[in-house]
Amino acid sequence: QHTAKHGRRVDLKKTTRYWIEAAKTGFSYALCGLGNMARDGELPGLVGADFALAQGLWARAFAECDLPEAAYNLGVCTGHGYGGPQDYALALVWYRECRDCDLDGRGRAGDEPVGGRHGLLTPLLKFGPANDCQTTYA
Repeated sequence: QHTAKHGRRVDLKKTTRYWIEAAKTGFSYALCGLGNMARDGELPGLVGADFALAQGLWARAFAECDLPEAAYNLGVCTGHGYGGPQDYALALVWYRECRDCDLDGRGRAGDEPVGGRHGLLTPLLKFGPANDCQTTYA
């Protein structure tokens, strides 16, 4: 399976394999990459977009590394009702989580735990840790 990105052909199986290997080493941004591929229907074996899988991957990336992109993507899905019910209030909470992320990669300011006080991640974290990627995501 191939797709064109920026005028170049991309081997999606190879890309998926590289993202999985990166996630196993603790590179949480790889989980965002896999989530983006699930959202776009580009993961091998998927037929069309899988927003539930994408949300699970983004939630794991946010839980492990507090990535603003993951919180933003969760806000977009929640606000539009992709992969679940539309919930503007919850989307706003996710956007605020994105805003509050420390962009220099050292985590959140203060004592607030990753995922905030809202228990946002509990329903989305149905996947194991990143080292389970091969069986869970491929």
